[in-house]
Amino acid sequence: MTLRQALTDAEPRLDAEWILAHVLGKERLKMLLSLDDPLSGEAEQAYCALLRRRMAGEPLQYILREAHFMGHAFYVDERVLIPRADTETVCAAAIQRLPNGGSLLDIGTGSGAIAISVVLARETARVTGVDISENALAVARVNAARLGARVEWLRSDLFASLGGRAFDCIVSNPPYIRSAELPALPIEVRSEPMSALDGGADGLRFYRAIIAGLSGHLRPGSSLVFESGDGQSDQIAALMKNFETISVLRDLKGLPRAVIGDHYAG
Repeated sequence: MTLRQALTDAEPRLDAEWILAHVLGKERLKMLLSLDDPLSGEAEQAYCALLRRRMAGEPLQYILREAHFMGHAFYVDERVLIPRADTETVCAAAIQRLPNGGSLLDIGTGSGAIAISVVLARETARVTGVDISENALAVARVNAARLGARVEWLRSDLFASLGGRAFDCIVSNPPYIRSAELPALPIEVRSEPMSALDGGADGLRFYRAIIAGLSGHLRPGSSLVFESGDGQSDQIAALMKNFETISVLRDLKGLPRAVIGDHYAG
């Protein structure tokens, strides 16, 4: 069997190409230039096994153990939410608002994608990533080591383990899907940790909790950057009463994605 034959009728085709390249240890584009090369029996078995997992609804990123975010390749597995391009809008907004040498707190850091990307963009930044899940923090530590980013990781239920520490910017992509909507999510999304998706009855549970805990943890005059779900930006903005300025940024799809409070009044 050749590589071309292995890809014939494979669905979804693009995902099949990524999976085959992964099995062969090649870049996808280079593989596509050698489709008439033979595929060994061992490689064929591995490819078919991974393709079956994808066809059953497992996210491609979990199969490849990799997701790209802000130009970096992050290790991901079933312990963490998959970083998405939509969240790059949120990350970029946080980077823009962080002063040189400033401190940033990433709440619900998961794979560490936001926290690590901030450090890689701002070498002088002092970044702390917190998550209630020790399993998620283990993945974040792997990514920090792989990408050479110095980040402080703490297991914490929101601000619980931070004592009286205050930051120049706080960013969070919290769980924001309404609990009742979880069973209807696509199977790929339901493969991700429910704890990283479930935002409570109205999807706003964690926004309220974070805003309620800001005092003493966000320095006056500083910024809070949230990711919001579809149709939630106005509701989130209405909760952010202690900021002089509130703005909403759209993602690459044109959807409201980052809700930002600037000039915290304390």
